[in-house]
Amino acid sequence: MNNLADDNSISWSAEDKENAEGVESVDTSNASALAGMAETIAICWGGIKDQLDKSANEATKTKLVEKFTRALPKLFGAFKNPRMQAACLVIAGFLPSSSLPVFSAKCLSSLHTLPASTVDTEYGPLLNCLCAWDRVTEVLQLINEWITSGMSGTVKDTKTGQKTRQRKKSVTFQLPSNNKHVLALDFLSWIMGEPTCRTAVQEYYEKLRQIADNLKQIMAKIEARLTSSQSAQENLSQSDEEFFQNAFRAYCLSEIHLHHMEKNEDYGGAMAAMENVLVWADRVLLPIMNTDSDLQNVSHKAAESTKRGYEDEQISCLVVNLVEVNYA
Repeated sequence: MNNLADDNSISWSAEDKENAEGVESVDTSNASALAGMAETIAICWGGIKDQLDKSANEATKTKLVEKFTRALPKLFGAFKNPRMQAACLVIAGFLPSSSLPVFSAKCLSSLHTLPASTVDTEYGPLLNCLCAWDRVTEVLQLINEWITSGMSGTVKDTKTGQKTRQRKKSVTFQLPSNNKHVLALDFLSWIMGEPTCRTAVQEYYEKLRQIADNLKQIMAKIEARLTSSQSAQENLSQSDEEFFQNAFRAYCLSEIHLHHMEKNEDYGGAMAAMENVLVWADRVLLPIMNTDSDLQNVSHKAAESTKRGYEDEQISCLVVNLVEVNYA
C-alpha cells in the first residue's frame, strides 16, 4: 500500500512538472483553439461541480484547484483574447477566492470600471465569480448606487415666453452621462437569471429589497414624465427612455423573486405589489393612452410601452399564484 502511495506521488509530481512546463511554454499563436479548450474545461467543470463538491471526490477537487491556481494567472497574462478571458473567468469562479488573491481583490473594481456598452459575455463571468466568492452584497450595493444615480431628477423653471416673462414649471431629469444606471439593470438581470447567482442573493434578500424599493420610485418618475410639458419630454434620449421602461420591468421582476425569498405573512408579496401597480396603471397610464392632447404621440408611446412591460410581468405573477395554489 505504501509503495502504491509512493508511486502515485511520483506520478503526480511528474505530471505537475510536465503541466507547469506546458503553461510556461504555451504557444499563444493559436488563441482561438486554446480558447475553445478553455471553454470546454469550463463547461465540463460546471457539469460535474456537484459531484466534485462531494466529500468522496475531495482529493480530485483539491488537485484541480491546485493546478488551476498555478495556471490561471499565467493564462490571464498571456491571453487577451475575449473568449479566453471569459472562459478563464468561469473557471476562476470554481476556485476559492484565496487561491487567486490578486485577481479576487481587483474583481469588484474591474466590474466598477466597465463602460456602459459592456456586453454580458464580459460582465457575466465577473458577476459569477463575485457571487461564488460570497461577495454578492458588494455587487448589490454597487447596483443600488448606480440605480439611485439614475433615479435622480431635478425640477427647474422653463420659460414659456420672453415678452410676458411667464414661467412654467416642468420636470426635467438629469440622468448620468456615463449610463452606469443602464448597466446596473443589466447586472441585476444577469444575477437574477443565473441560478448560482440567484441562490447567492437569496441569503441576502434584504439587499434586493432595497433595490426593489428604489426601483419602485420609477413609477413616480414615469408619471411625472408623462404629465410634464413637451419641452421637458424632449430632454430624454432614447436610452434614457429605455431605462425608465426597463427599470419598471426590473421592479416587477424583483418583486416576483422576492415573493419566494421573503417569509413575511403580513406582506402580500408579489401579488400585493402587482395590485398596487395595477391601480397605478389605471390611474396614470390609461388616461394618457386615451387622451387627444398634443402630447399624444410622445406620451401615448411611453405609456403603451410601460403597459406592455407590466402585462408581461403580470403573466409571471399569475404563474406564481397558480403554483402556490396547487403546490403550497
